[in-house]
Amino acid sequence: MASRKSIWLEKSTDHLFYIPQIARLVPHARFIHIIRDGKDNVASLVDAAQKYPSDGWEEYKAVEVAVRLRNIAVQESQKYRNDISHYFVRYEQLALNPRETLKGVCEFLGCHFDERMVTNYTSAASDLIHLWEHWKSGNRDALSSVAPSKYLQIFDAAQRAYIEKTLVP
Repeated sequence: MASRKSIWLEKSTDHLFYIPQIARLVPHARFIHIIRDGKDNVASLVDAAQKYPSDGWEEYKAVEVAVRLRNIAVQESQKYRNDISHYFVRYEQLALNPRETLKGVCEFLGCHFDERMVTNYTSAASDLIHLWEHWKSGNRDALSSVAPSKYLQIFDAAQRAYIEKTLVP
């Protein structure tokens, strides 16, 4: 409000569980669900837990916990698939084609797409990332679809089999 912005963004996964309250308290609220490939999502959670255990990520060191969190979040998002106040974006599509994906997001939000959303996002991200948020340092880099190498590097064959068997589509 102090910055006189008409659109607010908050991206915590936990907010999935407060959608009914947010919708009740914020008239005409819009929700954007960014869905990422499950294997890559789990790999990122476990990787963050290994790199930043003291920053609240420690519980995700267990593959089972990371898979369970991802599954719960996806199932919660799926509840809103047919709700017109919700818009779904594949992370991989955003990474591969940010311009067109963001145009769709802007159309959904009823705002104007600005080319700077693609060309200047690294400086905007830098303004939003706190110094203590070490795990977000990569958000200043180009979006990437996260090659399976992280998934293949972090997990052994047994863990990969468990992940692939347990993830919800």
